[in-house]
Amino acid sequence: MTDVWAGADLGSTNVKVLLADAEGTVLARAARPTPRAGLRVRPDELVDVLEELILLAAGAVSRPRLRGVCVAGVGEDGVLHAGGRPLGTALPWFDPSRRAALDRLAELARPDDRLRYGVELDAARTVAAWALLPSADLAAADGWVACTDYPALRWTGRAIMSSSLAPRTGAWLLDPGAWDIERAGRFLPAELLPPVVPAGTVVGELRSRRLADLLASDAVVVAGGHDHPVGASVVHRQDPGAPLDSMGTAEVLVRTLEPANRPARTGDRRTEDRGDRGDHRTGDLRAGDLRTGDRGDIRTGDRRAGGNPPPGMDLSPAVLGDGLTALTVLELDRNMTWLRDNGLGSCLDAVLAGRLVVERPDRPVFAPGAAGGEPPRWTPAAADLSAEARAAGAAWQLAQAGAAALRALAPDAEAAYAAGGWTRAPGWMRLKAAAAGLPYRILAEPELSALGAAHLCLPGPIAPVSVRELTP
Repeated sequence: MTDVWAGADLGSTNVKVLLADAEGTVLARAARPTPRAGLRVRPDELVDVLEELILLAAGAVSRPRLRGVCVAGVGEDGVLHAGGRPLGTALPWFDPSRRAALDRLAELARPDDRLRYGVELDAARTVAAWALLPSADLAAADGWVACTDYPALRWTGRAIMSSSLAPRTGAWLLDPGAWDIERAGRFLPAELLPPVVPAGTVVGELRSRRLADLLASDAVVVAGGHDHPVGASVVHRQDPGAPLDSMGTAEVLVRTLEPANRPARTGDRRTEDRGDRGDHRTGDLRAGDLRTGDRGDIRTGDRRAGGNPPPGMDLSPAVLGDGLTALTVLELDRNMTWLRDNGLGSCLDAVLAGRLVVERPDRPVFAPGAAGGEPPRWTPAAADLSAEARAAGAAWQLAQAGAAALRALAPDAEAAYAAGGWTRAPGWMRLKAAAAGLPYRILAEPELSALGAAHLCLPGPIAPVSVRELTP
């Protein structure tokens, strides 16, 4: 028999599953579009797709035996449940109907929200979705869970929320690591809130009729978390504190910070080192000590008191260890699409492929679109430029925007790691390294969040992921 552990990434666009062996080596993978009813998600269909993908991947492994499953994904989407089953569909974080709750959220917002809750209060936060829940469903519900944690409820009967997902609600306090009952209670009764547990906690025994023939007798479900921090945990195992530049639909820069008085975690996940993450052998679920202590200065990695996160930087409990994960989200695909829609497709392709030499412009020619719907635009300096010069200048400034966010996130970094579809564009990656003035280490694994989830299941030392280094 071949023991395997499954990691899954429930993305807004696709569901991705991979199977890994005890050292974290990927043995098989499968993917499928995220099932939706319009924009909404039917959680039971999500679990059905997950199980189908696990079986599909298992078909490529000789005599597989599934020992554990861990799921990563978005944190803002969730569903009320009763009797372990959803009472409706999940409202995704990007659904424009959430904006109807903005007036009700405005009175709750405070200037220090990002430091207290890890995020600023806006329509993407879960509290906006809670504000729109039907009163009849609220009255019938046993609880609420994030879509990412719903498979754990289906498979174990236990409702939990992974600690890196909880800040995405906008109602979970980083310190002392607890629900803000006053804020959440405006829209959701406190008794419906799930317990928050650290990534790596064993939620319980994995029970599934569809997967029954694949399951080991001790197969368990393990708490995962927010997709980007879970992906960054792969980097943190190999190079603690190094930043990850994840480039897909959005560009997400992530860094795990350990407290100054505690050594970085290694890849050793043996039972005796699990601390309050639960007993891997029995599936005993313990909430763990989520007290975060003094958050300190996030700008430099100094954990001493007195700092505030830079604008646009979100915070959450680290997936590994007792520190924090900090992340910044930048628009990438939307800006590239805008450039193509403005007639620069062929020139942009030449830049991305490295066929068109990019000279650093002496002044900005392009203002990238930003979060909140701010559209991209040309500056007056672009008026007399050729198409090639416009494409090159715009690409350089997108690379510079990422470099600025990287410097704010990790000013002491000696190298940056990179993952995602855009790493396959050699010209773009050369621009990224030049703008940052740092070597870029491109990770070979394309599905880093799914791999990070699988790693959270594993009982022993984990093999590093291979990288290809690109110097500026």
